[in-house]
Amino acid sequence: MFGIDARDIRATDNETSFASSPGVDTSARQRFLGGFGEALAQHGLWSAALSLRLDSVWNLDTRVIAQPPPAAAPTVQPNRSEFIASPRLGIARQIASAATIHASVFRAFRSPTMNELYRTGQVGQETTQANAQLQSERATGWEIGATYASPANLIALSGTYFWIEINRPVSAVLISSTATSILDKRENLGQIVSQGTELHLDLAPTRPISATLGYQYAHAVVTQFSGQPSAQPSLIGNWIPEVPRQSFTAQLRAERRSLGSLTLAARASGRAWDDSANTYLLSSFFQLDLFARHDFGPRWTASVILNNLLNQRPDVARTPILTLGSPFLAQAGLAFRWNGTAAH
Repeated sequence: MFGIDARDIRATDNETSFASSPGVDTSARQRFLGGFGEALAQHGLWSAALSLRLDSVWNLDTRVIAQPPPAAAPTVQPNRSEFIASPRLGIARQIASAATIHASVFRAFRSPTMNELYRTGQVGQETTQANAQLQSERATGWEIGATYASPANLIALSGTYFWIEINRPVSAVLISSTATSILDKRENLGQIVSQGTELHLDLAPTRPISATLGYQYAHAVVTQFSGQPSAQPSLIGNWIPEVPRQSFTAQLRAERRSLGSLTLAARASGRAWDDSANTYLLSSFFQLDLFARHDFGPRWTASVILNNLLNQRPDVARTPILTLGSPFLAQAGLAFRWNGTAAH
């Protein structure tokens, strides 16, 4: 199996200048051209998949005009391009009829967005400067795990251990701070490593009443310093911003054709940091949601959504002013299907 894909993205950022905050007009373009191929093989209880993706990425036609416009010509950033190969190999072996073990190794990349390259942004008292010299992130990783499904399909269990090394990760690095403001700049940090486990449990997934449980432990820290003059070597060992060590999800679902469906969903997250210096703490939280749906005949469907039933607003950001998530929210809807198309 093989294929190709292409994307051409063009963006313009027009900012209005104020006395204390001069603006700029920026236009830029990104072009992606990629191709991939995959080969599958199976022998007895063993199966394997080998894939390769090749990508070319261009940053083109970047022009920056200061506001108000000066007499000089606009600043033109030089065009840049890179070519990246992303291979992946996965193998699996079936054990008896109910269990499978699997493993994979891979390389991947992420190109900086135009927002990260060219647009300076501000949230609250925190200003984050763009960096037109950012390089793409490169990831190398592997994982190993196992799955089990009971013969009666009452229980499905899976577990995976993962290890991922990301070189040149893009992060907002602290430049300076005062009692009333924070200045960051996007930099390629050097290297981060994320390792941990994921567990997933399905109980009676094909029955009228079912449950799903999920847990993840992720130890994601900075492991190398890039040497950028605006960064700090003290970042080594710090947590990656907004990545909690532990997270948990659960869902209980009941469904009957005559009554409709009712889903209760829970989500919990451990504490995390909002900045690369690990100064601003985001507290742990627990959230409970409820979703109900009922069909009235073949054309009408009513639904009710209750978000954050316990009204426990999570910490979303500290910049350094605390920003909270949404409180309890109730929504109701009615949909009508006209020739298979739903109208709300």
